[in-house]
Amino acid sequence: SGISLPSPDLCNSALNSAVEAVVDRIGGEIYPLAGRAKDMGSAAVLLTILLAVFVWIILLVPHLR
Repeated sequence: SGISLPSPDLCNSALNSAVEAVVDRIGGEIYPLAGRAKDMGSAAVLLTILLAVFVWIILLVPHLR
């Protein structure tokens, strides 16, 4: 039996939600940097998901032969 840890994707999603909440709370005006902060948070989530898929593929391919 092992210890279950939250996935990196879950952690990145939480951080992305925090960034979006702060950006939305600070003001209603549209700022280019606020949009970039949201985009970078979303990119971090996407990259984490792609990394997880890559690791799964690396781990599963030897067992499919």
